[in-house]
Amino acid sequence: MGIRSICTELVHREEDPDGDHRFLQKWKRRRFSSLQLSQRKLFRSVHRGGVSWLDLDHVEERYLLSCASDASIAIYDTQLPTKKTSHEAVATLTKATPGAHQVAISSVAWYPIDNGIFLSGARDGHVKVWDANTLTVGGTFSIGAPVFAVAMSPAAVSHCLVAVGSAEPDVLLCDVMSGGFSHRLSGHRAGGVWAVAWSPLNEFELMSGGRDGQLRIWDIRRAGTRAVLDMHDTKNRQGGAGRAGGPGNTSAAAPLRPKPQAPGAQTSATIYAKSHENGITGVVPTSDGLFWLSAGNDDRVRLWNASSHRHELVHYNDTFNRASKPRQIAVSDDGNAVFHPSGSAVQVFDVHSGSTLSTLTGGHFEAVNCCAWNGVHEELYTGSNDHNIVVWAPKESGAVDPGGGDDDQDAWSD
Repeated sequence: MGIRSICTELVHREEDPDGDHRFLQKWKRRRFSSLQLSQRKLFRSVHRGGVSWLDLDHVEERYLLSCASDASIAIYDTQLPTKKTSHEAVATLTKATPGAHQVAISSVAWYPIDNGIFLSGARDGHVKVWDANTLTVGGTFSIGAPVFAVAMSPAAVSHCLVAVGSAEPDVLLCDVMSGGFSHRLSGHRAGGVWAVAWSPLNEFELMSGGRDGQLRIWDIRRAGTRAVLDMHDTKNRQGGAGRAGGPGNTSAAAPLRPKPQAPGAQTSATIYAKSHENGITGVVPTSDGLFWLSAGNDDRVRLWNASSHRHELVHYNDTFNRASKPRQIAVSDDGNAVFHPSGSAVQVFDVHSGSTLSTLTGGHFEAVNCCAWNGVHEELYTGSNDHNIVVWAPKESGAVDPGGGDDDQDAWSD
């Protein structure tokens, strides 16, 4: 972005009442569009299997948690200053660690209000609670089926529940405080639950995505599904919002006031409603809680209104995804960009228009499984079957070519 272009933007910003907002949006779009392999940071992966999940802590937005198919877990300090670009893991767990998983780990998650605790879920059917300081197990939940996803509510003040998606059709809620199971949410059909995510605004609202192609919204205080998101129920269509009690039901738009129903009861509308044609591999809310994004192995990414539960009909181009397992998608902190793994590349889309901002290639040699956005440093972290964790950052407009002089060569030399 040249000086003349910046000056023009500043003049327009002064003349336009909404200039500050428009200027910021354009600036951020340019930053997302210029993402490339970071020249300043490299994570030395300790994993000897495909990296399956990443999570950045919510307290400091500093510590990156990763897990892999070789049953290893690593923690990286994204702010740790080094004389070199290489960052080593500050903590590592392997099969040899007492109490550790012995098979592939599918998902990890930080405790939202304390980065001294994290959770892991694995194909051995166990969810473990870890002390991040001592690297010891504080508790174990036996799910009884391979675990695909674990998540805790970032908005919770009255509960410490972990939502667990597994090969079973029910979503299990585990209570970290008591060490027992709270209850189960029944509704998905056979095939299991690949994705779970909590609303950032409502501590009782949970979304789950299953291999049955359904996205279900739950109010965990009540029995039954609050709504099943229907890809044919759009903002341009008159009638019910979502599928909460049957066709034409509009009560789902009123927060936390679903139509009463018997535990586990389903109408024909909820049974046959589809959010994706095939399995749902990932789901994530925008940071403001106004929208949900989902990805499925029907090669589709979809945007949903969190209030009306309707499909927003935004088209994201060429979203190839044939994964037969969960794939983690991510959203930027401002809610304007979504990051979608597609083969060995990562696609960056504008959330609301669907336009392609960038396609990140050349960082991985095998399929990308997961991604996490760091809004503090404007960095994207991606993990792949090639065992690596890659850092992507916006191109620095004033960057100096490292080959332009001896001083630069010394500064970047390993």
